[in-house]
Amino acid sequence: MELQPKVTSKGKSGLISVDKSHLAKLKDDHEIISLILDYRKINTLLSFCNQLKEAHPKTKRLHCNLNQIGTATGRFSCSNPNLQNIPNVKLKDKDNEIDELKIIASKFREVFIAEKGCVLIGADYSQIELRVMAEMSQDEYLLKAYNNDIDIHRLTASKVFNCSKISEVTEEQRKIAKTINFGLIYGMSAVGLAESLTAITKKHHSKEDAEKMMSDYFAQFKGVKSCLEGLVDYADHHGYSRTLFGRTRPIPQLASNDMAIREKGNALQ
Repeated sequence: MELQPKVTSKGKSGLISVDKSHLAKLKDDHEIISLILDYRKINTLLSFCNQLKEAHPKTKRLHCNLNQIGTATGRFSCSNPNLQNIPNVKLKDKDNEIDELKIIASKFREVFIAEKGCVLIGADYSQIELRVMAEMSQDEYLLKAYNNDIDIHRLTASKVFNCSKISEVTEEQRKIAKTINFGLIYGMSAVGLAESLTAITKKHHSKEDAEKMMSDYFAQFKGVKSCLEGLVDYADHHGYSRTLFGRTRPIPQLASNDMAIREKGNALQ
């Protein structure tokens, strides 16, 4: 079809990526792109439906496995079936939604029903990554936010966008700050941040725009910058990263002479 790619990154196969984010950029170039995206969504939903067949023959209920060493990062993983992967689509306007796939996906959580006399509870840590970063970095602004119950994303936005008061921060600025807060502690690149900014504001943001925003962030949150650099130096020197409680994770990529592999190693910390 001779469609021109909108990205230059290549996968392990050496071919241009055709992931969701890239295909979304090609939607206006050919009608088949939307069909491919819908096909993938349907396949994902069907794959999840197939997992639901794994109900226990006696209890007729789902009993998943929680794997303590299922991921390299130490996070719990879930399998047989993977209940961490239940579609969680929320409709902003149920009465006027016309996307049939969205409507179907939004109903998936309704099929999970607790036993009589029981309830299902959903629990999550509140900004756990940033709280850990506040402890590790001892950054004055992060500590101030958590010790005084200040919205960390609004505080970040007020610093990055030079607002005289936190109350002046707009919802869009808060969204951007949230992306920055979580993205940069996980090693998000300027290219990745630029794409996120474009998606949030619906206006094009260049790599240079993102680099300036990253620079402004680290100029304010000096403790975070110092902590991240220290983690990289430690892993580079020892060949592994180490948690607050002493758990180590080998990162052999850091010893590679290939810069691309080394960069992947840096991202794994």
